[in-house]
Amino acid sequence: MISKLLFYVYLTHILCYWGFSFIWNIYNTYPYNKKESIKVIKYVINIQITILPICGFIFYYFYNKLDHTYILSHPTFSMSELSKLILMVIWEDGYFYYIHRLFHTRYLYKFHILHHKWQNPIPWEALYASRTENILLNFFPVLTAPLLFNLQIFYIFLWVIIATVTSLFAHTNDTLHSIHHKYRNVNYGLTLIFDRINGTYKLE
Repeated sequence: MISKLLFYVYLTHILCYWGFSFIWNIYNTYPYNKKESIKVIKYVINIQITILPICGFIFYYFYNKLDHTYILSHPTFSMSELSKLILMVIWEDGYFYYIHRLFHTRYLYKFHILHHKWQNPIPWEALYASRTENILLNFFPVLTAPLLFNLQIFYIFLWVIIATVTSLFAHTNDTLHSIHHKYRNVNYGLTLIFDRINGTYKLE
């Protein structure tokens, strides 16, 4: 039962990722290198059908150890579950911010340089990163959050939608994260809360 539902979570991510990208491309007015973007699409699909499922199986192993009665129960829509989602956003953003900064050091930048190939990012470039970066920076915080906060499976669907769309939107034109792709030493986070705390926030 859990494995089947988590497979649907995986499909939800895929549909959100490419659905958002497709819609953005229809309404986009900014020029970009379409030939290079095809390479990005092929690369990201490879990541999604190889690396992501492996991470998903590891997540399933640990998630399956939680209390099935609770995680498979009907969603409660309580303040407790809402609080968990808020804490998960803080966890994911804090982890992403500090690990992202580490990837910008001279020792780890070789794992991150691929993602900065596009100075003006496009949505589907969100996962255009090395396998190491995707595992440690993109997948790990999203997949560990439901384990840390014992999330009901219904909310995992919501969590994956939030995490996917947030990342895609950040890689559209004229966002604060797109400024990071321009200057590289500012706006490391997604919500920018930790950028404000650490003095790396920049409003163009």
